[in-house]
Amino acid sequence: RAMQMILDGWQQRDEAEVYALLCADEDGQMLTLSAFEAKMQEADVSLLTAEISGGTIDATGRTATIVLDGAIRSSDGGEARIIRESVPLTLAGDNWAMRMSTFLSLVIRE
Repeated sequence: RAMQMILDGWQQRDEAEVYALLCADEDGQMLTLSAFEAKMQEADVSLLTAEISGGTIDATGRTATIVLDGAIRSSDGGEARIIRESVPLTLAGDNWAMRMSTFLSLVIRE
């Protein structure tokens, strides 16, 4: 459910909704909401399609992996496909969340 909510927020360009479902990286780093919004606006990448499949939880019960397929488009017209990418989620408190760097790696493709 968390993964779908993150993807819905991205498709709707609702950075605050996405941000609420992100957590700090392993080193504790987390952009502020305003810095995250600025980064998303600068990247200006739209999520065109997304399909979630699979889903496993590790033995500790604190990490899950979801498989994502999708398509993105940048404002300059470049398009990219996300093909069977394993996306980790982390249990943050009582809810699943995505690490900030994981989300940004989906948006900003090299």
